Amino acid sequence: MRRYLLLTSVVICMLFNVGWAQHVSRADKETTSSERMLKDKERSLWEFFKIKRYEEFGQYLRDDYRSIYSRETHTKDSELRDMREFELKSYSLSDMKITFPTRDTALITYAVDYEGYASGNLEVEKSRAVSVWAKRKGSWKIVFHTHFAARP
Repeated sequence: MRRYLLLTSVVICMLFNVGWAQHVSRADKETTSSERMLKDKERSLWEFFKIKRYEEFGQYLRDDYRSIYSRETHTKDSELRDMREFELKSYSLSDMKITFPTRDTALITYAVDYEGYASGNLEVEKSRAVSVWAKRKGSWKIVFHTHFAARP
């Protein structure tokens, strides 16, 4: 009887460990796919900006979106309006990292080098950027963005 009890306990522990490993593996895969999807969305925003597809760009922004830059703070409407006054000629994104402070919140940090024209003046900048994404009703949208000049 003791032998069966010991054997049953060992089998239960093994099954628990296998089940736990599958749960952790599944959670890692979901995080990886979420990371990949959000990084792709962030890249899409820059591409939409460059090719002047403002409608598509706006679909990624939540209505309560905010951004902060060295000269101003924007809402969704003012961001989309001011984008039309800047002609993004080229950009490069690198060193993109993502963390999930909560299950439905993602923080993306990365380096961005870009050049473009504002009011006829060429702007070339090496920056660091931060975007915050939130998942509401099953959809990820950006709620906050900022970028600032990187130190040489």
